[in-house]
This record gives sequence, C-alpha cells and structure tokens, in this order.
Amino acid sequence: MATDAGAATASATPPAEARDASGWTALHRAAQAGDVREVEALLAAGADREAQARHGMTPLLVALDYGHEEAALVLLRAGASTAPHAAAGDTALHLAARDGAMQVLEILLRRGVAPDVRSSSQRTPLHAAAKYDRVEAIARLLRAGADVDAVADDAFAPLHVACAEGHLGAATQLLAAKARLDLRTRGGETALHWAVFANRPVEMHIYERLGQPHKTTFIPQREAKLVELLLARGAAVDALDDQKNTPLHKAAMFGAEPAVRALLARGASKTARNGEGLLAHELASRRGNSAIAALLR
Repeated sequence: MATDAGAATASATPPAEARDASGWTALHRAAQAGDVREVEALLAAGADREAQARHGMTPLLVALDYGHEEAALVLLRAGASTAPHAAAGDTALHLAARDGAMQVLEILLRRGVAPDVRSSSQRTPLHAAAKYDRVEAIARLLRAGADVDAVADDAFAPLHVACAEGHLGAATQLLAAKARLDLRTRGGETALHWAVFANRPVEMHIYERLGQPHKTTFIPQREAKLVELLLARGAAVDALDDQKNTPLHKAAMFGAEPAVRALLARGASKTARNGEGLLAHELASRRGNSAIAALLR
C-alpha cells in the first residue's frame, strides 16, 4: 500500500513543476523565452512563481536577465516576490535598471525595494544603470533616494562606472546629483583617470569570414567630451593614482589624443613624473604613440 501511495503522489506532480538539471521549471523556460502567453498559462495552472533554480534564479529574475520586461510584468502582477535572493547576485532592481525597464523598476520601488539594494559584489542598481547609460533609470533611482556615491567591493562608485564606459549622459546625470570627483578606485584612479581610459582608440576586429582569423585595427576617437565635462566640473587635472600616474600619463599610455589635448588645455603638467620616474611623453613613446609624444614634447 505504501508503494502505491508513493506512486500516486509522484504521478500527481504537475508537469509544470518538473525540473531540469539546473533546477529550471517550465516557468523558468517560458520566462527565458519571453513567452508571455505561456507564462500566463503556467501561472494559471498553478506553477510555482517562486521556484528557485541554480544560483537562486526565480522566473522573475530569469525574465529580467534575458530582457523580457512584459514577461516580468506578468509575473509581478501575479504576485512574484520582489525580495532579493542572496545567491542570485543581481536583484530584480539591478536587472531592471541595467535594461532601463522602467515599468518594472517603478513597480519594484513602489513595493518597497530599497533603491540601494546591494548585489553580491556590493554594487547598487545605480551602478547598473550607469554602466549601460540608462539615464531615465538613473534619474528615477536618484529621486527614490539612491546614494550617488555608493561604493562597491571594487571601490567603484556609479560615476567611475559611467566614466570607464565613456557614457556622457550617465556621467552628466550623476554630476548633477553632486557625485564626488575625488573618490578613488582600488588603484587610486579618479573618475578623470577612467574617462581618459574610455577615450582610448576603439579596438575593431575585421573578419573576412566568420570563424576565420581576423585583423585588428584601432580607430582613434575624435573628441573627449567626457574628459572636458569632468574638468569643467572641477576634477583635479593632475590627480595621482597609486602608481603616481596623472590622467595625462594615462592618456599618453592609452593613445587617447583628444584627452591629451583636453588635459593640456586645462594646464596639465607635462613635467610630472610617475612612480617609474617617467614623463608622459616618454610613456607615449614607449607605447608607440609617436604623435602624442611629439605633442607632449
């Protein structure tokens, strides 16, 4: 009798709750595909909207991770939990901010999700929005009280992230909210150092045939608007990182000629020596940036 009862219980398990090797249910897979009708059908059939797969991924997190806002909205309207899942890394609010999914972001904030909720790396949703230049999400998070100078495990604040990615719009928003220019990442770099990094020539891979070896070329940038913005807002032009490199040293190393010109226009020192005792023009020569070396000499 016990065996028969056990078999009956197993056969009563809804197909929607069957899991694959990663712990995904049919609802996870429908969320991944952004199949709104299937998500609705599975929820109506009683699928567990809080089922956690590997790394704590719920169907809501899967929908957002794959950029399917409509599927995420269906799950939220069905009562999907907005509580962070520690094992999942990024929270729903991080993913909504990353993609600029404003309807989801609004619901999450209205339901009480903290605008400064932390990921496993201690980044906030504002970091995610800054990385992908989601200016509308940045503005909404700031209105909700997000800390513009929140620092993650790697010591990056949102402004550092925006500058490293070369996002003028995001940086402008953050500076308008009084983001600090003197905060430093682990190597002592300021936001200006990272803006110079983002001004380096863009690496392009040229394929004659996909899957075959490619050629690599570097396309110089023509402007340094982000560098100019930071300087105009009072960034220290000769700030030193932990290796005593100024932004001019970095620009010389990276071949960022527009940044070199912008820094020189603001009085950057050409005679400052870094921790190796090198001038900016010597670093440019070492890296083969002869035009910049000549400009600096």
